[in-house]
Amino acid sequence: MSQFGGGGGMPPTPWYKENPFWGGISGFFTFAIAGLGFGLNGYPTLGRWLLWVAAPWGTMALWLSCKGAIRNKRVSIAGIVGGFVFLITLLFWGDRSIKHAASSSAPQPVAQPIAVQPLPQPAQSQPKTQPQSAENPPAEAQRRLLLKPYNLTGRRRDIFLVLSNTQLEPRDTIRVGCIGWSESSCVAAGSFLLLLSQAGWKIDSNRVFRLEPSIPSDGMTIAARTPVYTDNLPPHLGHWGAMDASQITIWRAFTWMQIPTGVSGDPNMPEGTIGVYFGPEPTVQSRSAGETRKQLHDLLTVLLVTSVAVEKACSVADDTCTMQRRQWTQTISAYMEYCDCGLNAAWLTKWKSLAASGDLENDPLKAIQDQKQQLAKFVAALK
Repeated sequence: MSQFGGGGGMPPTPWYKENPFWGGISGFFTFAIAGLGFGLNGYPTLGRWLLWVAAPWGTMALWLSCKGAIRNKRVSIAGIVGGFVFLITLLFWGDRSIKHAASSSAPQPVAQPIAVQPLPQPAQSQPKTQPQSAENPPAEAQRRLLLKPYNLTGRRRDIFLVLSNTQLEPRDTIRVGCIGWSESSCVAAGSFLLLLSQAGWKIDSNRVFRLEPSIPSDGMTIAARTPVYTDNLPPHLGHWGAMDASQITIWRAFTWMQIPTGVSGDPNMPEGTIGVYFGPEPTVQSRSAGETRKQLHDLLTVLLVTSVAVEKACSVADDTCTMQRRQWTQTISAYMEYCDCGLNAAWLTKWKSLAASGDLENDPLKAIQDQKQQLAKFVAALK
């Protein structure tokens, strides 16, 4: 007889065969597993939402099982409450696991080289106690171990504005971007957008673009327009390409500020636009004065080589001679003045005096040759 018929109907369906119970079980595991999968693989916000959506599904299955399996009302209620507490505890554990995975994607201060510094020897093992150097005491050495490169305030902000504004020839438009799931990188991108705009760069759409890179990295990445390659190289390989003047200016400024800088290609980048994309903030070791002088030596060596192009432009009375010589001179002046590496002040005075006399020189080729000779002396002295 049909269960919808008259008297003598079929017995009710057991609770463990009902669709609501199995629907609750399926919904709970579907959302919980999906939440953990997304949360532990780079999408913490989505993962946490999905994880907690699983709660009502699990609660429904728990309620149906306790009501159907336990006849004693008090015991049934106790089972529902106990099961609900266990369910919430399980979801809290998953939530904390996602938070921990998200926070561990950025470098942690405890992983820095402070822990591997050699311990001082006991006083009795040394024949004579040496006084600490006033110029570089151990405390100062430890303080300079860690640097937050995205923190451009005070002197670092002034230096970045000067170094990013050394280009006189036409500039590319800058597209500022960040990794979409990293709020800290997007905040940093916004800060740098304002500084680059203040330095005279045109900003694409006047906003920060949120991106989803296939291979995320920390620090800053310069993205330039590239051809569409079809050789399908593995991720650790790439193609060589020449940087234009704007890419060189940006690369020099960011690397000088100790911001790890990489390069990438984008065939969809508009012509005349470069991408300046930010990942999570790395924690780097700050330079000592000696290391800064070494970096200045390397930079001036490169600029000494590029003087050949300026010299060539001036040898044929090129219309760009004056602009190229002034840009070359201004770049050298900026890095010498803001190196903060104990550079002899007379060097900068000599260089600026030579540059000023070159502006008045009727023979621009002679002016660049005189500056080139003086720069070679600076490079030799910095070795």
